[in-house]
Amino acid sequence: MKNLVKILTLITLIYSCQGPIGNETSLTGKQTRSIDTMQPEALVEANVTEPPQIEYPDFSIPATDFMLMSYIAFSENELIRVDRKANIQEEWVFDQTLKTDTAEYQVYQIGHDAAEASGENQHFVTTQWVYVDTAKKELFEYDVNDECLNKWTYEGNKQIFYPVYELSPKTTALVVPLSEIGERRGVLDSIFNDIAKTDGVYETRGIPKSHSLYDTTGIYKLVKSSKLEAAFRTYFNQELYVYGTNGYVKTKVKDIVYGLDECISNIFAFCFDKKSIATIGRPLFCSEKMIDLNYAKEYNKIEQSIQAYESKQPNDYSDSTKTKVFAHVGDFYFTYHDDFKVEHKSHNSKCKFPGRSIYWVDAKSSVDCFWATGLDWFGIPCD
Repeated sequence: MKNLVKILTLITLIYSCQGPIGNETSLTGKQTRSIDTMQPEALVEANVTEPPQIEYPDFSIPATDFMLMSYIAFSENELIRVDRKANIQEEWVFDQTLKTDTAEYQVYQIGHDAAEASGENQHFVTTQWVYVDTAKKELFEYDVNDECLNKWTYEGNKQIFYPVYELSPKTTALVVPLSEIGERRGVLDSIFNDIAKTDGVYETRGIPKSHSLYDTTGIYKLVKSSKLEAAFRTYFNQELYVYGTNGYVKTKVKDIVYGLDECISNIFAFCFDKKSIATIGRPLFCSEKMIDLNYAKEYNKIEQSIQAYESKQPNDYSDSTKTKVFAHVGDFYFTYHDDFKVEHKSHNSKCKFPGRSIYWVDAKSSVDCFWATGLDWFGIPCD
């Protein structure tokens, strides 16, 4: 099914302490990990093993600045995390340009201003050195112990954010849409297509004998296949942090199902035990990573800036539901477009295109979209 909002490919960043590099041999010690093509966000055709190319969305601010801001917001570097939790504003200072036989790097110091209790002896404290390959648009973190660069790729370029939706009063799930016909398929699509052909998913009226109904009380007629669940479990068998409007919990996927429809978005649903996420309010995102989200009391000004930005984006279809902010990390604001009325697909909800997004908004109310994904519950193909 056609999504109104496409997932923006995440910025390729990097992982690991301090002190600049000065020679070529240091750069080849512990070089970068390859992209994990077996992740659901990896757009690969069946039987293709080459890693996908990472592309940057178009931002109104320079790509290097955006990489550095993203690194400061989402890095798992312990020193940066301590400063982030203490609301210490990290900045970057350009250090030098370093040319090697294989690349040219812009070297930056990540850190913050500090001073004695009396206010004297003001100085810049360097928390981390990072190297930006501007040609490849990649950012590296310097490992002082091994004297090498590590490309911070969220540990193998795994997708750091996944959307979570309430699909019915009974089912809340991490949702991955099936690719549309004509689009390049991901690994989950390839697995599903193989099973669908074998089991006759597209040929059988109703559902195949080897599949069973899981939940019919919401938007989708959700179906369970033990064969499909076993194949998908490989990719979603770890604990995930699930973030909601009131906080987060760490839990695992309980059941894996799918939902097909002639009109609305087709999906794979990785369902959580609702009791395990009952304390977090409305569940919205999940991640393998611990994200240091801050929950402010109100985001009226930020929401107005985001809504003004969205109003300028071309859309053939829209609804009256407004985007809401529920948390932030630095200048990155986590939002949802949803009214959470999912009793049945014939319900009176005004939200036909639920979505989850992360926006960058600065002090001057400049806005850019960092990450976004959405579903079509209106049914554009049948309109």
